[in-house]
Amino acid sequence: MLLRVVFCGVISTVTKSTLQRGMIGHMLSLVSLMVYREVMPFRVGFASIIVHVAQLVLFLTFSAAVVIETGVGDLFDPLVFGAIRCGINALVVGVAMAASFCWHIREVRELRRKREARVQKVEWAYSFSANKFNTTFDAVIASSVPLTHALVLYYAPLVDIEKALRSGI
Repeated sequence: MLLRVVFCGVISTVTKSTLQRGMIGHMLSLVSLMVYREVMPFRVGFASIIVHVAQLVLFLTFSAAVVIETGVGDLFDPLVFGAIRCGINALVVGVAMAASFCWHIREVRELRRKREARVQKVEWAYSFSANKFNTTFDAVIASSVPLTHALVLYYAPLVDIEKALRSGI
C-alpha cells in the first residue's frame, strides 16, 4: 500500500517535470522489483511470482514513459507502442486471473479428495445371503454404538451410491 501511495501521490508532488517524474518512477519501480524478488512477501509462492511480474510491468511502464518523454519513442509508431504496452498490462491481468482460477480448481479438488477419503467405501453386496447383516445389526444394538458410528445399508444403483458418498453422506 505504501508503494502505491509513493507511485500515485509522492512522485507527482516532487517535481513538475514529466521526464523527472518518469525517471523517479523508473528508479523506484526498479528498487521495488528487486525488493519483491528478494523478499517474496506472500505465503503462496505463486502469488509472489505474480506480484514480481506486476512489478516488472510497472518498471516497463515507467521505462516507456521515459522513452516517450525523451523523444526516443518517436522512432516507433505510437499506436503500436501503446498497443504493446496495453497488451502487456492485459496479459498480466489475464495470467493472474487464470492462475487464480487454477488455484481455486485445485482447492476444490483437494477438498473433494479429503471428503471422499473420510467416507466409507462401497462394499459390493450382490451375492450376499439374505441374513448376512443380521449379526452386524445385533452387534451394533448390543454395543450401543453412537449413531454417528452406526452401519448404514443403502441399496441403490452404484451411480446413486457414488453421488451420496461424494456429497459426504
